[in-house]
Amino acid sequence: MGARPSRPDAKKAEELKSSFAKDCHYAANLVKEADILVLCTGAGFSADSGLAVYSDIAKVDAYKKRGLEYHDICEPHWLDSEPGLFFGFWGMCFNDYKTTAPHEGYAIIEEWKKKKNSKPIAKEIRAILDSKEPFSPVLTKRNRCDLQHTDATKLEKLYEPYTIDGHAGAFFLFTSNVDAHSFDYFDANEVRECHGNTEVWQCATPCSGALWRAPADHRFQVDPKTMLAPENGTSNLYNTIEHEKIENNENNAKAAIGRTKGGERLVSHALRYMPKQEFKNQLTRDAVKESFSANHPICPYCHGKARPAILMFDDGAWVDSSEQEERHVDWVHAVEEVTSTAKDDGREVKICILEIGAGPNVTTVRHNTESLLKKIGQRGGTCTAIRINPEYPLADIKENDPRVVSIMGKGLETLLEMNKHMPQKSTGRFPLGFSS
Repeated sequence: MGARPSRPDAKKAEELKSSFAKDCHYAANLVKEADILVLCTGAGFSADSGLAVYSDIAKVDAYKKRGLEYHDICEPHWLDSEPGLFFGFWGMCFNDYKTTAPHEGYAIIEEWKKKKNSKPIAKEIRAILDSKEPFSPVLTKRNRCDLQHTDATKLEKLYEPYTIDGHAGAFFLFTSNVDAHSFDYFDANEVRECHGNTEVWQCATPCSGALWRAPADHRFQVDPKTMLAPENGTSNLYNTIEHEKIENNENNAKAAIGRTKGGERLVSHALRYMPKQEFKNQLTRDAVKESFSANHPICPYCHGKARPAILMFDDGAWVDSSEQEERHVDWVHAVEEVTSTAKDDGREVKICILEIGAGPNVTTVRHNTESLLKKIGQRGGTCTAIRINPEYPLADIKENDPRVVSIMGKGLETLLEMNKHMPQKSTGRFPLGFSS
């Protein structure tokens, strides 16, 4: 066991599989008893919704013929060398995420979150965050503007792609998923997307640090045979394009780009907790809307190429949401302060980190889990991590091993099993907001 994820040996794997139900019961008790819940999710959590994972997303005929794998396509240079391929890939991902419903596990955790936020400690955390100086984008590295277009100087700089109110309480989500499904169930002030999401866009250059949201009704036109997006295509013709939904009983069929499993996303729930972007003037509102009028979006500031604000491979131009990052950092500091104060007062604060579907391909989420586990422990808090993964459920850092509960299973099946041991609301078969 080292800093990198490692599979359990055959004996350990068999042991973990046989103790699945017992481990889920134990994990459920840890969540129930926790004062603070931290959710950390990776690609496996998204896959439970029927979306493709890294190893399968590019497994379609058009890419096979060109010998392209996910790592090859997920690079920003295609925007210059072959924009049709770039917007074909990201456009189809955008469409897939827009139409596929988040799985039932999101709603389960939302109920757990509500219980944590009803505790007094949530008020303590918010009080600390309320006393902090407001974050100013003027101080960030993103506030660089060298706009050449004459109209750009009349546009306001949209540093926040949505308007944030209030602070997170006794729950926070850290995720590497870029589908923005978190905003169907969790408040924007309690979400940190370490790789961005497809709903938020930036200038490709970038000419500034501005970020803006894609229009709610936007869809890309992509030829499913070539996986190319024509520049002159009309972006709202998505309903004329073949999009395959794999039936769940097709066990051998894997999800790929343009080919998803899962239910249809409810319009009433899609991004319901991602607030609208505030515009101070009509010129900016019109410029952002116009930037998506064609099938290849453009920057509303410099009229150059635009791209999703997602961290790709070999990507030196990604514009992260500094405000979102700052909210996460501030929240962790507030939890540390609450934990330390409680220890001085003779109180115990229990923190549970629930990590789901974070594997070895991109280890950002796993590293965040183990770093937070160690950090909170040093401040005197009682912190335990539950790592749910069908292949890599073990701790990566040896000293964290005693405080990591390893569950060898997929995210949704594990949450359903854990939820059997939670107080149930009589709202029918599915939690609020989930459609079968």
